[in-house]
Amino acid sequence: MSNEYHYRLFETAFGPCGLAWGEDGIVNLRIPGEDAVTIERRLRELTGKRAPSTPSKPIVAAIVKIQAYLEGRDVSFDDVAVDVSGCEPLHQKVYAAARALPYGRTTTYGEMAKSIGEPEGARDVGYALSRNPIAIIVPCHRILAAGNQIGGFSAYGGTKTKERLLVLEGAPFAALPAKAKKAPADQLQLLF
Repeated sequence: MSNEYHYRLFETAFGPCGLAWGEDGIVNLRIPGEDAVTIERRLRELTGKRAPSTPSKPIVAAIVKIQAYLEGRDVSFDDVAVDVSGCEPLHQKVYAAARALPYGRTTTYGEMAKSIGEPEGARDVGYALSRNPIAIIVPCHRILAAGNQIGGFSAYGGTKTKERLLVLEGAPFAALPAKAKKAPADQLQLLF
């Protein structure tokens, strides 16, 4: 790695999370579901560090936003720097488009493919999202299959986690009525 990477674990309302970052932004986010030991082991492998680092102010701000998001608050991650420079150019384009999708809104793989100038690229969008290293900040959970079906989700917990994040945001998808209500944070504890 030409960049020096760091990591930090932190608690959320739904359990431990961890993130890794370099000088250009966050490169990986481990969402709740795995235990802290597993999260730390994965982040150590990714960063080559033996111990967590003290986060900079922008990383602390990102952690606070992730914690607020997992408490059920409408949070924008627009100002959180991410570094996806190690990803393929098409993946970078998909991640930028996903980040532009606001809280509680969804689109489909096909619609996203059209929006980035790849009208026949729904599968390519799905593949790029399956490789997303920064779930939640790059909100791949907001991209659905045709007919607003849940589709896939490669982050920890699979489609159940995707569904839970959509419920957290009150986002409509095929399993919920069109006017889905945002779930109270205390009920979401059961989701993670």
